[in-house]
Amino acid sequence: MRRQFPMNRLWNHGAAVLVAALALGCEDPGSVENERDLVTVTGVVTMKDDQVPVDGGVTMTLQLDDGEAETLLFRSLFTAPPPPQEQLDLYQVIARVRVGDRVRAEGRRREDGIELEDLKILKD
Repeated sequence: MRRQFPMNRLWNHGAAVLVAALALGCEDPGSVENERDLVTVTGVVTMKDDQVPVDGGVTMTLQLDDGEAETLLFRSLFTAPPPPQEQLDLYQVIARVRVGDRVRAEGRRREDGIELEDLKILKD
């Protein structure tokens, strides 16, 4: 019969305590950085290309109040696993947007534009 040394048990216990302590005391480092990536823009929709019905996404162009242009992006809903309800709800708002509407968009900045997380049609 092989005898387990107390040091092995101490090591295993110590590793478990360390993992538990780290899990309790640490924030998700990505959460702070993700908050910094969040941007909000307001402007008038000058172009909308909705390809969701044919398994694509939506691209919109906004003319911001300062005259600059910004691209808004919404990815396809045809994903595996299916998109969460929040994405489906957001698409319902996007589907109502028309060229000329004033909107407030919130999302994450990417190289090719802002990936939408929220969109509101503003009343003038």
